[in-house]
Amino acid sequence: MCGILGAILAEGVTPGGLSVVAADGLTALQHRGTESSGLVGSNGVHRAHFEVVKGGGYVREVYNDENLSKFKDSIAILGHNRYSTAGMKTAINCIQPFIVHTTVGLMAIAHNGELVDANRKRNEILHSGVGLSTDTDSELIAQIISKSVALNMNSRQNDSNYGDISKGPEKDDPTINDYGGGIDAYVISGLCIAEL
Repeated sequence: MCGILGAILAEGVTPGGLSVVAADGLTALQHRGTESSGLVGSNGVHRAHFEVVKGGGYVREVYNDENLSKFKDSIAILGHNRYSTAGMKTAINCIQPFIVHTTVGLMAIAHNGELVDANRKRNEILHSGVGLSTDTDSELIAQIISKSVALNMNSRQNDSNYGDISKGPEKDDPTINDYGGGIDAYVISGLCIAEL
């Protein structure tokens, strides 16, 4: 059981307070994990760099005004409170979210639960030549996603029938589906992103 939070600034909103919202959200999720907490933020411009703050203990012990100021330009943040089910409990390299170097670039990932048959998957990944820096399931998931994305990207280059984001009447904007209650959702090949 872990607590996971993701936040993305709405278009046109000036960056600045997202880290405080994320830290407050993780505080509200503290009951889902008390061993450690971590935040990863992106400014959306430098795709080869994420801001990171991680530490052991309760949310209030990990974050402060000084380290949250690292996220002043972030437009997207991923946070995680850990209650471990696999991997070392206190090692700093086991505190999520993870930033993983993959064949498709940097990826930040947070995960809750246990991966079925993790040892077999770990051995497959290691035997394919990919190094792992933790003993947690989440890093395995990132590498599995990376492999899948790379295969799909290759498939898209070779298959003109690959599903793409729906285009609206202007052909420049994604189709917006209004599901009521002020929720607009963008559906991209099974991924749903909502704005509340």
